[in-house]
Amino acid sequence: MILVIAEQRNGTLNRATWETIAAAQALAAVPADASAKAEPIRVVVAGASIDAAARELAAAGVGEVLAAEHASLSPYTPDAFTMALTGVVEATAPGFVLLPHTYQTRDFAPMLAARMRRSLITDVTGIKGAGMQATFTRPMFQGKLAAEVRPAGDAPFFVIERGLVEFIDRKPGKDVYIAQADSRTFIGDIAGIAYDRNFQGTNDHDIVAAINAAIAVLLDRPSLPPFKIATKAEAIFLLAHLIGDLHQPLHVGAVYLDMQGQQVDPDVTHTIDPATETIGGNAIFDNDKNFHAAWDAPPSNFQVSQALDLLPLAQQVAKDTDRVENWSFAWASDTLKLAPRAFAGATFARVQPSAAHPNGGWSITFPDHVAYVAARDAIKREQLAKAGARLANLLNAIWP
Repeated sequence: MILVIAEQRNGTLNRATWETIAAAQALAAVPADASAKAEPIRVVVAGASIDAAARELAAAGVGEVLAAEHASLSPYTPDAFTMALTGVVEATAPGFVLLPHTYQTRDFAPMLAARMRRSLITDVTGIKGAGMQATFTRPMFQGKLAAEVRPAGDAPFFVIERGLVEFIDRKPGKDVYIAQADSRTFIGDIAGIAYDRNFQGTNDHDIVAAINAAIAVLLDRPSLPPFKIATKAEAIFLLAHLIGDLHQPLHVGAVYLDMQGQQVDPDVTHTIDPATETIGGNAIFDNDKNFHAAWDAPPSNFQVSQALDLLPLAQQVAKDTDRVENWSFAWASDTLKLAPRAFAGATFARVQPSAAHPNGGWSITFPDHVAYVAARDAIKREQLAKAGARLANLLNAIWP
């Protein structure tokens, strides 16, 4: 499959996008082997208000259209686009990713390819062959030489097309736009879809890093800095605590606010305002009680003797099959996707410093508090089951 990353401004697709789609269709052409099929094409368009651009692509019949729509993608920043498009590429698993030759692409494409540790070929002016056997022509030595290159390593391969195919106006019957599909798939809330050390609020001594340090000790490796875990017994105690912590949504996903109590994305502004910091929910008060502590507590009326009641939920938790060193990243990503539910429908208001709250903070209210508490208890039960199952699976993987 070939994925084209379209570029739009204010809902209008630029000319380079159509040229790149035409290049993708050349790359996807039916090979000489008549038994083989042409590579399918998907086009992803990213931004905050992209419905018009996505509909234009769908109407042209260029292939399946993916809409990566999120407020953090406008205005454009390379970090936000890289995070969003990494999730799209991982979800679609293309063989090639084609990008238009624009200043914006040249800004984020190297970061995107480097993050995924994949090859990037820039300034492509010609394609020979089709599919995974294709070679690409690009200028070398300031245009004095044209080289034919083929990417090495694992797919997907990133290719920046530069005027490879002459632009053809979209008119009925033009062969350059071959209908592959007529569907649109929406990939919602891309930003924050996975734990990433580049996110604001992460660091080299957070929960994910601490879990990996403990795992290293259990695998007879040195404790990863800055941690100093002395023994395997200490590592197991830490894992039992930290894996539980990792499944508490407020330990992984925080809410960031402006001075008016409106939610903001610190990975777009690249700053965290200390005047509005919620400290992981510890500076938020629900009916005058610490909001973080409310999420730390067990489900309402839950007793230790009822732990076995969670066994059916735990048995439904899928086992991780990747290297154990990667498990904590996947678990953090899973909790991160859940974290917005902790703040769904919430309204925030400033709390001024007082004897009860010396540093001030924020109050949080919900339209139906009783319903919110019931939903929170259900999440807690699910997360407790996941944490227990994953801890057991981890120990069984280390000591089969």
